[in-house]
This record gives sequence, C-alpha cells and structure tokens, in this order.
Amino acid sequence: MISTKHRSTRYTTNFARLCRLLSICAELLRDVLRRYISEVSLYSELDAAKAKLTPVLSSPQKDLFYRKRKPFLPYDDLDITLLYTLIRNLCDDTHQLKHGQKGMPPPQNGWGKLPFQQDRSLAANVERIRYFRNEINHRERDSVMDNDFIVTWSKMKRVVEEIEKQLNNQIYPTKYVDILKEIKDISMDPEEIQKYIEEIKNMKREQECLEEKIHRGVREELYKYQVFQLEGKKYYLERFVVVYM
Repeated sequence: MISTKHRSTRYTTNFARLCRLLSICAELLRDVLRRYISEVSLYSELDAAKAKLTPVLSSPQKDLFYRKRKPFLPYDDLDITLLYTLIRNLCDDTHQLKHGQKGMPPPQNGWGKLPFQQDRSLAANVERIRYFRNEINHRERDSVMDNDFIVTWSKMKRVVEEIEKQLNNQIYPTKYVDILKEIKDISMDPEEIQKYIEEIKNMKREQECLEEKIHRGVREELYKYQVFQLEGKKYYLERFVVVYM
C-alpha cells in the first residue's frame, strides 16, 4: 500500500524522469573524463596537479584524492560535482596532462558561466550539465509541470546527443540517446519514482552539508584574521604608549 505522501502523479513522474536523465548525464561525464584520463592514470594526474586542485577541493574531496586514497578509484565513485571539477581543471587545453594529450578548449564564455547559446562545444555542454544538475538540486518541489518538462527534456536531450557525437563511440554510438528514449516512454511505479526523488534529496543534503562546511571554514578564517588584526592594533597602541608617554 503506497502512502499518500509517496503517491505519484504525472508531475512527480516528470521529475523522476529528469532525475533519471541526470544520472545519464553523470555517466556521460565519466566518459568525457575517460577520454582524456584513464582511471589507471588518475592518481598520477592528480599528483601532478595537486597545487592546482587542492584550493578548489573540500576536505572530504582532498581525503578521497590525496589523504585517504583507495588503491584504485573508479569513476563510478565520483558524483557530478567531482567529475565536473576534474574535467574543468584537468581536461582543459590550458592544462598540460602528463601523458601529453591536449585537452578540450574551454567554453566561449569561460568555465563556471552559462554557455552562449551558439556555443555547442564539448566544454559548453559539460557546463550545461552542471547547470541542469543545479536546477534539479535546487527545486523546491518534487514535481515538474508538463511544459517545463518538455522544454528541459528537449534541451538536455540535445546536450546528450551532441556529447555522444563528440565522444565518437565506435562500438555503441547512440548508447545514451537510446537509454533516454526508454526513460521517457517507460512506465514508472510509485516506488521507483520515490527512489529517484530520494536520490536527488540525498544529493541536495550532501551539497548543503558541504556548503555549510565551506562557509564555516570561511567564517573561522575570517574570525582568525579579525583577531589577528585586533591583536596587531593592540600591540601598536602598547608600543605607542611606551614610546610617547
């Protein structure tokens, strides 16, 4: 018996389909990363770029990549945020990879910004996935109206199609596009819908926890700086009294 809380509607189903679409986008980003860095060579590339990466990583991410490494780190263990961070910082053509392969040109509008509409490059589509992920994560409701669903699905389907063409998989060139067709048409039972909604909620909670840790760290550093400034002023005043009084 499905509780009222978990009873599905066409709008919660729309949202669940977009959650499934987001999981496909994560798989695409893993393939993008593999195009430039194999999982076997990831640690050597991380070591070479440690000075560049550590300022943009959270403490748990530093543990994963450096301080508490597993013997092997499969890309399946990386979420969209980490995949994007690695692609942006290690697969950009301004970064020199150890094996000498040239990375992708950055988006015309630069990383971290909404791409220009006419920019359909691989990097621009990576950015579009990041924006899509943020849109899903920051939704207040677990439902999507039909018109919004149609527009978002069409927009992201184009992104998936373009990335697949750019990756040029000779064995299965339309792997993810074919999966999208199934996701859009297949029926979804209430338990399955709730499963994908809960996955997004967990992702959102993890993101909020990470942001809180970052903000707490910034507040602590700011407090230390203010204390240092006050102590410095106190020392200056004490020296002033000794010299001039």
